[in-house]
Amino acid sequence: MFLVLLYSFAALSGSWTGYIDATGAGGFDFSNPYGDVTIKGVEGNMINVQATISGRQNMKPADLMEKMGIELTKKGDKIELEITGTQNLKIDNPPQIDFVITLPATLPCDISVVNGDLQMRDLKAAGDYEAVNGNIDAIVSIPQGEYESVNGEIQITATESLQKDSLKIETVNGDITLTLKTGSNLKSDIETVNGSVKLPKEWKNGMAGDGKAKLSIESVNGSIEVIEVGSAK
Repeated sequence: MFLVLLYSFAALSGSWTGYIDATGAGGFDFSNPYGDVTIKGVEGNMINVQATISGRQNMKPADLMEKMGIELTKKGDKIELEITGTQNLKIDNPPQIDFVITLPATLPCDISVVNGDLQMRDLKAAGDYEAVNGNIDAIVSIPQGEYESVNGEIQITATESLQKDSLKIETVNGDITLTLKTGSNLKSDIETVNGSVKLPKEWKNGMAGDGKAKLSIESVNGSIEVIEVGSAK
């Protein structure tokens, strides 16, 4: 394992900061079972992470942060962010830990959250995103990858149309809203149970343009809406 980790604790505020050079990395992986995750794509090769903890279990936030530990490491071709020491926590009264992450916009991500919301901005690569008991709110460049939520809504706004990539979106107990730039070339597979479906009127039999890209959307107990706006790219 190759480790490049720079971090600091703020003892009074219960915050943690870390950064790592992602040059040559093939992806970024993180699972947060304790709160929200906000990710912003930026230029350059650095990943910067800030975590804020709300102490519970009659412990000060800084003490709880140190007891748990957070690691930002490079393993193989992946950068991994991990919360450690969780075996010392009471499952029935977990802390709240929220993360704000900036990373290279073109770095693929695999992110999951439990009991928190997942927010993404300005990402340009495909990724896998999952939220349980939380919402997903994404503003991305190219609409691609997989998004899944349980007991939460998914809102995706893409600044470009869907041309050749694949996009898969699934929810259970939540609505889905997808906004695309006008001019997509896709074939869609849309399914809903106990919910309505609204697609752009220009789409014929679920197809737009030459149907080169694949769009799959499925919702159980939720509605689906796809919106096209602006000029084609």
